[in-house]
Amino acid sequence: MTDIYLQPGANVRLSQSLVLDGVDVTIRSSGSTTGATIDGTDALDSLFILKNKATLWLEGLVLANCQAEADGGAVRMDDSDVSLRDVRIQDCSAANSGGAIYAARGSLRLESVEITRCSAETGTEGENAQGLGGAIRIVKVREVELSEVNITGCSAVKGGALHIDGGTESETTLNRVRLADSTATEEGGLVYIVSGRLTLENGTLLESGTASQGSSIAFSGAPEVSYRLPLPPGYWIPHSRCEIYRQLPADCADDVCRGLFDKCKTETDAQNDECKQFPVAFVQPCNWEATPALLGVSLYQVPTSALDVDLPYACAPGILGSSDADDQKSAFCAGLCPVGQRCPEAATTEPRPCTEGNFCPAGTSVPRPCPEGSYSAATNLTKEDECTQCPVGFTCPAGSTVPDPCNDGTTTYGQGSTACDVCDEDFFLVLGEAQASTKACKSCPAPPSSPQGGVVSFTCGVDTRIGALYWSPCRGGVDSSEDGNALCHPFYEGPKCEVCTNTTDNGIRYFLNSKARCQPCDRPAESVMLLVGLLFTAGALGLGTLKVIRSSWVPSGKVARALVLMGRRMALLWKRAGMLCKTKQLINLFQVVAVVPAVYEVELPPQLSEWANLFNAVDIFDLDLFLPPACYGSYLTRLIAWGFLPFAPILLATLGSCAWELASSASLTRAALWRGLLGALPLIVILQFLLVTSTSTRILRTFNCIEFPTRDAVLPGGQEPYRAYLADDLSLDCSTPEYATVKRWAYVLLFVWPIGAPLLYLGLLLASRRDIMTRQSTPLLRATDFLWRDYEDSAFYWEPLDLVRKLTLTGFGSKQLRVIIALLVSMLFLTLQYVLSPYKRTLDGRLSMFANIGLVLVYLATLTINSCSLLETDTQTCGEFGLDQLELATIFLSFTTALLGIGLTLVLWLYTAASRAPTFRLVSSGREPLRDGRTLTEGMRWHLFLSHIWSTGQDAAAVIKNQLRLLLPGVEVFLDVDDLEGIAALEEYISNSRVVLLFLSRGYLRSVNCQREVRAALANNKPIVLVQEVDPEKGGGALAELRAECPAELQNGVFDNRQPIPWHRIREFQLVSLKLIAEATLLQTPRYCGKSNLPLYLPGLLDKQESQATNALQWLSRRVSSNSINRDGSNGEATHMLLYLNSSTWSDELLAKQVTAARAARLPIIMAHERDPARGGCLFARMFEVTPQQLIVDGLYKNLARSCFPDPHRKARGTRVLFSAPKSLS
Repeated sequence: MTDIYLQPGANVRLSQSLVLDGVDVTIRSSGSTTGATIDGTDALDSLFILKNKATLWLEGLVLANCQAEADGGAVRMDDSDVSLRDVRIQDCSAANSGGAIYAARGSLRLESVEITRCSAETGTEGENAQGLGGAIRIVKVREVELSEVNITGCSAVKGGALHIDGGTESETTLNRVRLADSTATEEGGLVYIVSGRLTLENGTLLESGTASQGSSIAFSGAPEVSYRLPLPPGYWIPHSRCEIYRQLPADCADDVCRGLFDKCKTETDAQNDECKQFPVAFVQPCNWEATPALLGVSLYQVPTSALDVDLPYACAPGILGSSDADDQKSAFCAGLCPVGQRCPEAATTEPRPCTEGNFCPAGTSVPRPCPEGSYSAATNLTKEDECTQCPVGFTCPAGSTVPDPCNDGTTTYGQGSTACDVCDEDFFLVLGEAQASTKACKSCPAPPSSPQGGVVSFTCGVDTRIGALYWSPCRGGVDSSEDGNALCHPFYEGPKCEVCTNTTDNGIRYFLNSKARCQPCDRPAESVMLLVGLLFTAGALGLGTLKVIRSSWVPSGKVARALVLMGRRMALLWKRAGMLCKTKQLINLFQVVAVVPAVYEVELPPQLSEWANLFNAVDIFDLDLFLPPACYGSYLTRLIAWGFLPFAPILLATLGSCAWELASSASLTRAALWRGLLGALPLIVILQFLLVTSTSTRILRTFNCIEFPTRDAVLPGGQEPYRAYLADDLSLDCSTPEYATVKRWAYVLLFVWPIGAPLLYLGLLLASRRDIMTRQSTPLLRATDFLWRDYEDSAFYWEPLDLVRKLTLTGFGSKQLRVIIALLVSMLFLTLQYVLSPYKRTLDGRLSMFANIGLVLVYLATLTINSCSLLETDTQTCGEFGLDQLELATIFLSFTTALLGIGLTLVLWLYTAASRAPTFRLVSSGREPLRDGRTLTEGMRWHLFLSHIWSTGQDAAAVIKNQLRLLLPGVEVFLDVDDLEGIAALEEYISNSRVVLLFLSRGYLRSVNCQREVRAALANNKPIVLVQEVDPEKGGGALAELRAECPAELQNGVFDNRQPIPWHRIREFQLVSLKLIAEATLLQTPRYCGKSNLPLYLPGLLDKQESQATNALQWLSRRVSSNSINRDGSNGEATHMLLYLNSSTWSDELLAKQVTAARAARLPIIMAHERDPARGGCLFARMFEVTPQQLIVDGLYKNLARSCFPDPHRKARGTRVLFSAPKSLS
């Protein structure tokens, strides 16, 4: 044995490799920090090459700059033993594998070793693979031990740090090892393992790996990877105790036996012969057979799939980590970070104090600043309420630790302020001077007076309306002098000093209520252009998206195809859940509530004005969207813009639709123009619905003038001591010719919007009334379905009636009278809706009643606030309610916001609930059949053509189309009401469809157009699917009757060798029928046309349903065979009775006695009604003829029997029969 000691700090540069052939060598120095360095810069291959059972021991060294031509930059061993302790390997590489160490056979032990910046170069794959194991590659080494090893910054193709192919019997152990910041260009950023067992233990950490697949660990073959506790503090994995799963014998009941059973959980049969009496279970939680030492150890078996996250998992920021094994089982770790403390980083085990100016609730990672208007100099605050409110005269930005004092003469608007924006009690503001300047607020002069007696100035005293200091542009109260102005500050005028005087320096300005200041307008022309551009862009995108969703076009790109299919599915779910009606109701509620403050003159404090302005967001054509109205010119200009701007998209839609139709027909004809108008009509109706309320409200507010008292008892010329101004524009005197012109234009617009819109709706509905009642599809009916689709046929007029309700709520009469009218109208419509029940869906009716009840409460609150006028200086009226004006207004806005929020949440919840519908999937693969691949041959537009008669088959055909498109994403179905453009092209539609479905109902085969469709299908040799309506009340009939309706020359082609699919109204049966239709359609697509059958299932429904029915029938069969269920009660005690009803049920007199006895014993009776004629099925009315009269009188048939139809629907009902029983039976 050769022992070599190198002096500390020595630098040994090797010119060639040290080859150890069957010899033992030890090389030592003082340590990896101060010890000698063996440098391989000049070596042509690995520093050390071992073979033929050589032994190498390295201690206290640095191995650097090594580069191997093939494997193992520092060490390459074959059938040898290598041990390294306190060694650092850095900047090494190998052209093939093992950038630092290549170990093949023998043993490898590393202790206190650091490997950094090593790499295995990229190259070929397979047997001559290159780039394996950036730090270490292990090949058929039975035992590898790494203890306190740190590998960082390494890279390879596979296994950025380690590549392990040790063989099935090998064991690699990582003890307190850290693998980090390593990269694999393909797989296994930190570890790539092919075979053998890999055990991570005692705080080993894998973190920050990078790879295309398996950033931490990648697998090939069937290796075994486990993690033994303990973990590093602050980390977790879902670990459990390794033990032997055994079977407990039935006779093992005493404490001694059970104690032995518990003991044998951690002892093998070889270790304890007594354990053989407890058979080992087939499934075991860990591989204790190979490694018995695992028994009793807490560990985690790592799944053999690519692992892309760090291991173990760090407790997230805001979660407190621990070193206790019980706290390292889940992501919750030791729980949320304690209140008043913060856990800012992952794997935090010692929480830090919450900093000054912040508070930390439980689970805090980043401290939350004290909100604006509050501060805190303390640490460890736990909630926002513990922050101290900013005092008067100070400002506190968010996160303040101390309040900032205001400049001299300025103060704040009460406590909790963020800006010194008002003058102190003895000062007033001089406009145009800097707010922050000490000269901004100047001492108050003596308050001005008026002929009626001095009125205290708001700026130089306390504003009694809100009980706090408040700046106002009025210097002496609110009134109107002979010139129409109150006592105002400079640059302010009007009866309330809220009209801004435009100056050369400041340009056009507007009054901002929340600040009681005039603000400059910012480019009104650009804002109008921006509004028009946004609306045009949104409209183009919306129409384009709608066109794509409604078409049968399928893009070639995978992502685009998925998006289009998702959009179509969302549209179908929208239609299925009736979301249009619910959205209309929500928009109605928003539109009516949004205008309440303006229409009913609800005076709100300035603090709440911004909150109230949020309700105006529903008006998409509002010029106020970017700037206030005053910035756009005179009131007349704005009124004309409000009245006629919405016609721009309507005109564009009409011209575009007509141009399209004329281009398609290539000639100017009346029919083409009519089709163009009908094409634009749905958009016109929807736009009117969206805009009529807000537009009409603005028009009606033109007639709302407010009177202000003058400062003189009588004005010259005998005028009354009052002057009226338009509430919407206080600069417009209602006694001037200018207002008379505005009023004339308002009358014109009144006939266009508030009167014209309901008349348009009513005219369209009256023109379609007969078609609605007879369900005859026409172009006009389809174009106006927005107006009648959601209502009962008898209530087709409800949409214009509801529009009249909305317009009435926009206000007529005086201030208080308008509120009373609104209350009466809302309660009247509640009564009408309860009596008439106009909605087809019960839920839609309930939502509408909820909205009306909410409006009643809103109007009651409005009446209360208006009774307690916010402009009154006398607070006695408000005091009777127990609340001041600000509290009342806050409650009003809070309730209104909550009402809108609840409505929006409810609508979104309903849509989300509908979106969870499952889809048909292939039994063979579990995939959706039309998700990818070619689904239609060239020239085909539809997978399925639905042929039906409108009178008895329209509803069922619509259900078939909508359900198929939901259950079978990607399927294109032709239905005349949606896709028919001209009746003359029926044969062309048939030719462009792959499969034709004939819906057989009464009168179908007598219809001329239906016969055309049948003839076209037969002439084009189209595959035909027959679906038969079975409910006589819905137009169903026996197959023989339906065949008799068919012309003789068509009977053989339609009915021979075809078994009709029954169509039921019960959901389970509909799903079975739809599955059969889907299977028949799919078998004709290019992808499946060569198959004889194509089994489908529906997750959560058809797949479980049939298996549940089978299991239930087998269970029932076993119970019958074992006499647990008996016929006469002679053996055992029955708990339920299953009564099978067919044509011969009551032929046995004994059965009546048994049923009577069962009812006397109060046994639950489950009834199954046979409907299959081959099994003695009959109509249920037959039961009332043959059942003993006493049983009928006693209420035998009080509960409904479950029908059992013939195959293929029989299994679906079998589940309902058996599982409708109480849990004790089923």
